[in-house]
Amino acid sequence: MSGVVDGQVSILSNGQIDIVDDLVCFDAGESGPNEGCDDIIGLMAGSKVMVAETDANESDCEIHAYIIAVNNQASLVDRYSHGSPRGTLTLYGGIASDKWGPVGTGYFDGGQLVILTGYRRDFHYDWRLREFLPPGFDDVVFEGGAVLRLAWRDVTPR
Repeated sequence: MSGVVDGQVSILSNGQIDIVDDLVCFDAGESGPNEGCDDIIGLMAGSKVMVAETDANESDCEIHAYIIAVNNQASLVDRYSHGSPRGTLTLYGGIASDKWGPVGTGYFDGGQLVILTGYRRDFHYDWRLREFLPPGFDDVVFEGGAVLRLAWRDVTPR
């Protein structure tokens, strides 16, 4: 998954969802989705949502999404403890997961965080989620670690 979303979309998978580059709302600025933005992204995985180790993600990654990962078994970041620092992982949205792990490694030096591998975390709750959810999120349940479809509708891309 990657791209710019102009509208409302939900991606559901019984397996893993990989984020291979920035995944952002069209109506957004430096501080995430703009006030009054009606673009929204939902990612729901029966396994995990993973920021993949790609060339595009070597220097920062920004995500504007509400993420649900039922059986997340480690980290949100692929190979977070290997390689060089990748910058900042910025999230404007929310995360619901049964397990949570690191996005990078590092240490504090004189009160400053020094990143050794992976990302520096910069997460912000998207307060719009109090008013409306990504499409279909109220029609889906999880049972035994799998996504169960309660309703379905096909959509054709523009």
